[in-house]
Amino acid sequence: SFPDYLPRYIESPLPQSCSQPASPAGVGSIKGKTAWPGVNPDSQTVSLEIRLNGDDAATKDKSLRLHIRLGRPYAMSGLAAGAYRLMGRSAGVKVWETRVVVGAGKDTVLDLTDSNALVTPKDFTPQDG
Repeated sequence: SFPDYLPRYIESPLPQSCSQPASPAGVGSIKGKTAWPGVNPDSQTVSLEIRLNGDDAATKDKSLRLHIRLGRPYAMSGLAAGAYRLMGRSAGVKVWETRVVVGAGKDTVLDLTDSNALVTPKDFTPQDG
C-alpha cells in the first residue's frame, strides 16, 4: 500500500491512453538475427531488404519493408496477428522466402541465416555496397 504522505487519488485507475499493454490484443511482432558466412556487419555494408506480405484473410492487405545491414538483428512490431510471407533480398538475390505466423501478443523469432536460405554460401557471396 502507499505511504500515508502520498495523496489518495493515486489509487484511481489511469486513463486508457496512459496504461497501454506492451502489445495490444491481436498484434504481435517478428524479430530475429540475420547472419551470413563471411559477412561481418562491422567491416562490411551489405544491404538487406526484408519484405513482409500478408498471406491469409486477416493479413492480406498488410505489407512492410525494412532495410538493414546483413548481419544485424531486425524487428517488425505492431503486426496484425496472422500469416505472412517473409522475403529477404540482398544485391538483387532472393536469399530467404518463408511463411511465418504472427501470434497475438507474441514475439515470433525468425532468424535469417544460411541454414534456412534459398541459396547456399557458395552460390551467394555478398559484396560491400
